Amino acid sequence: MKTALSLALTTLILSSVTIGAPILPALETLSVSSDGTVEQSTVILEEGVQYWILAEGTYSQGGTAENRADAEFSHEPYYEVWDWYEYRLDSSCLDLLVNGQDIDWRGSSLDDPDPIAHFGTFAPHTFSPSHMYWFPIVGDGNAVSLMIQDSVYGDNSGSLTASIYPVPEPGTLSLLSLAGMGLFSAWRRR
Repeated sequence: MKTALSLALTTLILSSVTIGAPILPALETLSVSSDGTVEQSTVILEEGVQYWILAEGTYSQGGTAENRADAEFSHEPYYEVWDWYEYRLDSSCLDLLVNGQDIDWRGSSLDDPDPIAHFGTFAPHTFSPSHMYWFPIVGDGNAVSLMIQDSVYGDNSGSLTASIYPVPEPGTLSLLSLAGMGLFSAWRRR
């Protein structure tokens, strides 16, 4: 009976975590200004190790509060929808660059996704109504630099928030499961 309950608890713990999802606390959170300033992490990403960057929020662009942009999309009232700006200009304008590169941020079409619980719903070039986007990055032994790209910075205001998360190795998930089984066993003995 105890073995069955321990197995059930382990299954519950593992089923609540999407493999590859960042379940550990953020290593660092940066505020990335829309004025073109390059923000550099103080955290050095270990070479060959996978991490995730979560970008959140919007900023004003184009000189009015109604013109908004997030890490991947922009909104101007006369277009009536959030648009992937690159289709119009064929450039990385109004994108959040990672290490100077235009990347494919992954958004979720859910209105208010939990970034961890709904991790599997995030896909490249998908507009995220919550303005939360993920990007996977493999460490190269250096810090991460983040910058909002625009052709004119003088009419921008505000910033985006970017958090760097470690991705637990499969062994970490096994250890979490064993810890859960141990806690459950200790509880059952009482």
